[in-house]
Amino acid sequence: PFRYQIVRNSVVMPVVYDGTIHDIGYHGVLIETTQELPLLTDVKMELTLAAVDYIARDLYGKTVSKKVVDGQMLMGVEFTSVSSAVNSKIQLLVQLHIFAGD
Repeated sequence: PFRYQIVRNSVVMPVVYDGTIHDIGYHGVLIETTQELPLLTDVKMELTLAAVDYIARDLYGKTVSKKVVDGQMLMGVEFTSVSSAVNSKIQLLVQLHIFAGD
């Protein structure tokens, strides 16, 4: 699970939305949301990384792709601003998934 807010003109909008993470990598996530976001939309995200017992806050990204899978609209979000602490937890999570064969 994750939460996100839309960023417009460098201002984080107050409305918080929920979504689902379908995949995560070193440089971004594949997400499903209740609303379709235009390409190149900036977002502020909070990701729950349960496998490493961590909540990644103040993570920023930009929508860079869209695709329909099994009738669901999925969007690729590339990370644009990641703290070193969040980056290390994301790397650990991805490595755990690789070693587990997910």
